[in-house]
Amino acid sequence: MTGDARRVMEWLDTKESKSVVYVSFGSAGCMPPAQVMQLGMALASCRWPVVWVVKDADSMPDDVKKWFRESFDSNKCLVVRGWAPQVAILAHRAVGGFLTHCVTKPTENVLSAGKLNGSRADVEAEVGMEQVMKALERLMDLGDEGEQRRRKTQELKAKGNGALEKGGSSYMNLEKLIQSLVS
Repeated sequence: MTGDARRVMEWLDTKESKSVVYVSFGSAGCMPPAQVMQLGMALASCRWPVVWVVKDADSMPDDVKKWFRESFDSNKCLVVRGWAPQVAILAHRAVGGFLTHCVTKPTENVLSAGKLNGSRADVEAEVGMEQVMKALERLMDLGDEGEQRRRKTQELKAKGNGALEKGGSSYMNLEKLIQSLVS
């Protein structure tokens, strides 16, 4: 395990079960600085501990880098610049929610806007801090709706794991693929 991976796992070990929001937008695209700031303001002010993976943190403008350094209490929000051990993070007992990208059009716009315009610095944020806060509240909801969502997630996780086990659909399809390549 790398030093950064170990640091993340040790940080998670200090948190209560299902209390942490894991935020990662993967390698799907680069968020413009204005959008990073809106997301960051929501994460810095939310009531849950956060692990936030920021893929392109080092390529942000200097004022955004400075804002990162000054805005986050490392006990409440751990900012990881670059790669993080996503599978291990998601499997950790402390993680109670995962905020990530999806394939809907607004998110595609948010993640690709900087690429379309050539310069990411002049791109406005499409999703504001308030919208992110509402999404976090819904994600981490401890009421009946949140409990139903967590139960459904566990069912899907069990199905996914079953597909990977010997005799499962993914396992069998991989075996078929291998056999077709070696035959």
